[in-house]
Amino acid sequence: MAARTYAIGDIHGCLAALDALLAQMIPSTDDTLVFLGDYIDRGADSKGVVARLLELSGQCRTVFITGNHEEMAQDAGKSPEAWRYWMQYGGLATVKSYDVTDFWTEIPDDHRRFFAATVDFHETADHLLTHAPIRPSRPIAQQSSHDWRWSFDVPHAPHCSGKRVVCGHATQRSGLPAIVNNTVFVDTGAWAGGWLTALDLEHTQALQANQEGETRALTLEDFAGQPDEH
Repeated sequence: MAARTYAIGDIHGCLAALDALLAQMIPSTDDTLVFLGDYIDRGADSKGVVARLLELSGQCRTVFITGNHEEMAQDAGKSPEAWRYWMQYGGLATVKSYDVTDFWTEIPDDHRRFFAATVDFHETADHLLTHAPIRPSRPIAQQSSHDWRWSFDVPHAPHCSGKRVVCGHATQRSGLPAIVNNTVFVDTGAWAGGWLTALDLEHTQALQANQEGETRALTLEDFAGQPDEH
């Protein structure tokens, strides 16, 4: 089997959906799995998700992009205000899953290193993989941290590089990936009763799984024609 490259949307602590998706994919040592961020918060088992991703990194090629929720978690130790902000937007579920009081001093060392090693983006010959939809008029080097992790702007044009952008962050309540102006949105709301999506970059096909362990496969014709507004 030829090596595959998948982009996986926001997991948000949904370990059952992740395990069902991986069982459907059966990644080989030659495959590359690019995770688009937001591994933690909201769902019940952020600790389990990070542990599974660490396991997976020893079984195939993996890339872990920083989501805005990872950024919030890393900022939370800097001030009481930042801590409260993280708690307000899903951090409490993460702290509960680790069963700790002082998060950054009590979590396992390999988990701490996992968060520190996540990256802004991943680039292939034909794709730009990011957490949030980046600005189409800005080259890669000119994107800001807000562009990488926080923007909800629907791109008004294809990216100036000519490459297809694949992102998470903006939850598609339909449960279907959306595509507009050569940007594909693959956060399909696993944490909100929806699906966790893995997009096959070479074939623009998707595999999905949910927290009940259900799975399904989609083709490009199944994708929504316009992303949800945020």
